[in-house]
Parts: sequence; C-alpha cells; structure tokens
Amino acid sequence: MSLSPKWKEKQAEVAAFLETIKDAPDAPRAYTFTREQLEKMLTCNGKKLDGIRFYFGQKKDKKGKTQMTLVAVGCTKDA
Repeated sequence: MSLSPKWKEKQAEVAAFLETIKDAPDAPRAYTFTREQLEKMLTCNGKKLDGIRFYFGQKKDKKGKTQMTLVAVGCTKDA
C-alpha cells in the first residue's frame, strides 16, 4: 500500500508521537483502513453518513493487558 504525498509532511508528527510511547513496546504504531472498510463506516442502516470520527481508547488484549486503540465511527456533519 503506498502512502499519500502528504505523508512526508506528517512524518515529524509521527516521530514525535513514537518518541512519547517508546517505553510502551506493545502500543500500536499505526492503523490501516481499506477503502471498503471506510465506505462501510460511511453507511449506517442504509443511510449515507458525512464523515468518520476517530477516538482514542483503551482495550484489554488477549492477555488482559491494557492497550491503546483507535475507535472509528461514522457520523453526520451536525454530530
């Protein structure tokens, strides 16, 4: 999968984040969503939504250890 040309501009931000989590080796470093996954998030109960909102969260892994996660949900413009 290739990256957007804007990736070059954002690398410093990502590097700064990685520096803050260097002591958390199990923390996720990135998430990838396919076009199909994004399109599915933009449709809810047959209704077309306007965008996707991302939240940071926590969840337990299979060993019961707490990990950061990214939660993505479809939303409308007025939400």
